[in-house]
Amino acid sequence: MKTQNKVALGLAGGALLGALAGVILAPKSGKQARSVIFSRANELRQRVRRSGNGDGEPMDDYAEISG
Repeated sequence: MKTQNKVALGLAGGALLGALAGVILAPKSGKQARSVIFSRANELRQRVRRSGNGDGEPMDDYAEISG
């Protein structure tokens, strides 16, 4: 894996973890927080599937998942 791809993957993972921490620490009920987490995870899963053709497409769009 190229260094650029590793950096992009690390940034995307960090953005996802940051979003997850923000949702968990937000003043919402557990049910509301879980709903947001599941919907964002499904959104990420769909984006990865759409771009998973292995053509080296940049992953810049994945940083927008947090909101």
